[in-house]
Amino acid sequence: MKIFDTHAHLDDIKYQSDIDLVIERCIKENVDKVVLVSASYEDSKKEKKLCNVLNEKFNEKINFFYSIGFHPDEIPFYDERVSNDNAKEIFDKFKDFLIENKNDSNMVAVGEIGLDYYNKEKTKELIDNQKMWFILQLTIAKQHNLPVIIHSREALNDTKDILKEYLDGNRGIMHCYSYSKEEAKYFLDMGLLLGIGGVITFKNGVKLKEVVEYAPIESLVIETDCPYLTPSPYRGERNEPSYLPYILNEIARIKNISVEYLAEVLYNNSMKVYNIK
Repeated sequence: MKIFDTHAHLDDIKYQSDIDLVIERCIKENVDKVVLVSASYEDSKKEKKLCNVLNEKFNEKINFFYSIGFHPDEIPFYDERVSNDNAKEIFDKFKDFLIENKNDSNMVAVGEIGLDYYNKEKTKELIDNQKMWFILQLTIAKQHNLPVIIHSREALNDTKDILKEYLDGNRGIMHCYSYSKEEAKYFLDMGLLLGIGGVITFKNGVKLKEVVEYAPIESLVIETDCPYLTPSPYRGERNEPSYLPYILNEIARIKNISVEYLAEVLYNNSMKVYNIK
């Protein structure tokens, strides 16, 4: 059995002291591939470096990949009319970095990108800026045939509207899916996959359990979003990819199928969406 973590943040400072042990535990638990997901231009460079270091160190016992992109909480204010604003310069550097690395087989996606209105003053300026960055990144991903990793939190309608216009048939993952099973149909009909993480193991994760019960397994992938969203029984502690079996087990229970069969289907889903040969 092989397991694929489609979304991890192993560059986080919480892994600084024991990253090698974390990876050894991944290997022990059959985690075969991990995508290191970026949140900013600087983060993208760090993810690439960490990806190369880990691949060299672990010599194909486990394979690492990386994405590049701006999380909605990490975007600067972008306005070409403001002469002292450096956001356009940052985006241009990001775009150049993407083009420079688009033929790197380890760079597999643009992400995580999207909208996040959670716990924010939803000013027009904030919403417009997030929307613009989302559209810019969706567009460049499509231009270079790269899938997208989509972050959407308390921004359902705007996310749907933008994807309807700008996804343009591209493939991708609704990372850490948090909406209802009724809304899931909309994203599934667009050909997007749903990223299922540790919340599926929580007692209060009823809504996500309903989504998993509803969605075909061919439309699911699993993720840790580590160091966040640690599954039970380790909820509240630092997350890591070696905990993915807890997520697999809960999905298999809901679907009433074997863990081995589920793992194979989800692994293949992940390989396909990231276009890994």
